[in-house]
Amino acid sequence: GGQFVPWARFQKPGGVKEISFHADARKAYLTGFRKRKTERSKVAKKNIVNKELKEKRKDKRESMRELMQNYDERQQKMHDMSLGLEEVGEGEDS
Repeated sequence: GGQFVPWARFQKPGGVKEISFHADARKAYLTGFRKRKTERSKVAKKNIVNKELKEKRKDKRESMRELMQNYDERQQKMHDMSLGLEEVGEGEDS
């Protein structure tokens, strides 16, 4: 046999004679790298900002939930204390 060429098995008989590009499409593709890169950057920054806002809202919601829970607990303690004091006071008056 001849010399082994690894890519030869992928080539079709007759092969590709000539590759041609549409000039405008080629120019748009080649000059569009920066444009596409900045677009990806903008999208990434927007996603980061949205993620930070969601995290901030989540933290705020959690702190409000915690505040309300503490408030409810304090209200319940105050209510229990007032009931306890009233019961003790009633017992002393009789």
